[in-house]
Amino acid sequence: MPSKHPKDYVLLQRANNHITDLKKDIRRLSDELKEKDSLVSSLIEGASVQSKQLASFSTTIHDTVLWDPSTCPRPSDSSTPGHRQSWSEVRHRYLPLSGPALSIVSINIEGFSGSKAEILATMANHFDILCMQETHIGPAQHRPTIPGMKLVAETRHRQYGSAVFSRPNLKIEEVWTHTTKGNMETITVALPNVSVTSVYKPPATPFLYTELPERCKRRFHISIGDFNAHSTSWGYENNNQDGDEVETCPST
Repeated sequence: MPSKHPKDYVLLQRANNHITDLKKDIRRLSDELKEKDSLVSSLIEGASVQSKQLASFSTTIHDTVLWDPSTCPRPSDSSTPGHRQSWSEVRHRYLPLSGPALSIVSINIEGFSGSKAEILATMANHFDILCMQETHIGPAQHRPTIPGMKLVAETRHRQYGSAVFSRPNLKIEEVWTHTTKGNMETITVALPNVSVTSVYKPPATPFLYTELPERCKRRFHISIGDFNAHSTSWGYENNNQDGDEVETCPST
């Protein structure tokens, strides 16, 4: 029931409006927190899987050297085939990667935003390269920024879009971006011994392999990203054509 005093009624209306605005802010902040929690969980899960894959990758890298009997005796029969081999036979030995391990994280960001950048900034010390897909940043929008990280390259697209960030002091020798007619986006950064390619393939676009330019080819190459391809190798019940293409691709 309205107050008999007009001034009191006006103050009451203002208070009600203010309460309504506060409720809206609380709901908005609650949604943002849920979004941040989901993003953090996704990053932690992805980083864990990728760390295991990179650890496996680093322990299985091996080098091939010539065996010279004048400098190294022939191994015992228990460890070599029984038939006679020439002095130029090869043997494999495991070698550690030179320097510290390279930490790479890939995430489909589903729209870059300031709040997501804040979360990623808190993790910037834990990885060297961040590959990001579906930034949804069009040509007229501001460049994405993450405190504590350097934007190396980006591909702008309002519906898709990709970006690669790195720690500021990482030595990057070459950068190459490529987009197919179907908007499959790749961004390659070449370091002294390894090149890393961020891949985003829209669901309806066929997977098309594009060879790296010579200036970006290194001893090792890692492709990572959102391929939108099905394969039993990464958890699907069946393969589709894109999955088969990715598995047989020489760069993945």
